[in-house]
Amino acid sequence: MILLKYVIGMDKKLLGQKGEALATEFLGKEGYFVVARNYTTPLGEIDIIARKDKTIMVIEVKTSLVEHFSKPEFSPELRVNNAKQKRLIKLGQYYLMNEIGKVEVPWEINIIGVEINAYGLFQIRHWRQAVVDI
Repeated sequence: MILLKYVIGMDKKLLGQKGEALATEFLGKEGYFVVARNYTTPLGEIDIIARKDKTIMVIEVKTSLVEHFSKPEFSPELRVNNAKQKRLIKLGQYYLMNEIGKVEVPWEINIIGVEINAYGLFQIRHWRQAVVDI
């Protein structure tokens, strides 16, 4: 399939940006207010910071290019391992201290998995409170 070969050749960074753009659009439709994208800290980057009601969401987006949409047990969001979860906690705490001024506010870490196929169709899965040890 020539189209799939073309899309598979897509730069990893470009694929990630496409996934983050789709995730941002999805969040807007779900009633979230996107505060920032690609928030950079000395500790690393937060893909998306959003707010819904009074809760701040630190959101990690994982994007995969697929030939067929996968079952949840093979989804891209499963690439968020324990080390990444600990890093997301530190990134979230950094954001809260430096932008809000305190960490005692309602916040959570969400993970969004985006799968994109060669035809540009996509599937999004949103996991709220994906990291609970915060």
